[in-house]
Amino acid sequence: MTREPTPRKNGETMRQINAELEICPAPECPDETGPSNSYGSLMPVEIPPEELERSLRHFQGNECKQEAVSKSRKNRLLSDADGGKCSTCSTVMKHLIGIKFGHERPDAATLEHVNPRCLGGSNDDHNLAVRCNLCNRASGHVVNEWLQRHQYEPSWDERKSMTIYLWLEVYCVSMAEELFPDHFRSFTTKRKSMQPKTEEEVRA
Repeated sequence: MTREPTPRKNGETMRQINAELEICPAPECPDETGPSNSYGSLMPVEIPPEELERSLRHFQGNECKQEAVSKSRKNRLLSDADGGKCSTCSTVMKHLIGIKFGHERPDAATLEHVNPRCLGGSNDDHNLAVRCNLCNRASGHVVNEWLQRHQYEPSWDERKSMTIYLWLEVYCVSMAEELFPDHFRSFTTKRKSMQPKTEEEVRA
């Protein structure tokens, strides 16, 4: 049975809430004086430890940004997701083969790195997700604005926190909203503003 997050009480901090979650052991790090790499397991969602390890190496300048996913692999993943539901909003997605599209096709299936390449995200299967075009674009705007606020140099703790949020945004929306209300509010606001208007709204 999935454990539901405890509603936040007035004055309760994120640290206190996270303390209620099961804490997974941190992957061993040769440099014990470096940034901590431990994280809450946030069940039923768990970020593979190797993904955070790679992000930490990227932050430290010891890992290069991944190349883009190959076209053939991308097409295969999108084809497999055709007719499936977006994990965030449950929109039924369509694989638009050979068609260029923008915000006018919110239901288009799109491939994204859950942990962005700009934060050291890998091309491993566990870090690739297919979501609807609308959710993907809105999430991208959230990350871009967050990077701008930190002048493109967020600390490791800030990077790790954002990675955990993005993982929840894709795989466990209720926890994303509960644990990261500011990020989630930004996401939903962006998503709403990017939603194509209906014919009734245009006429109004």
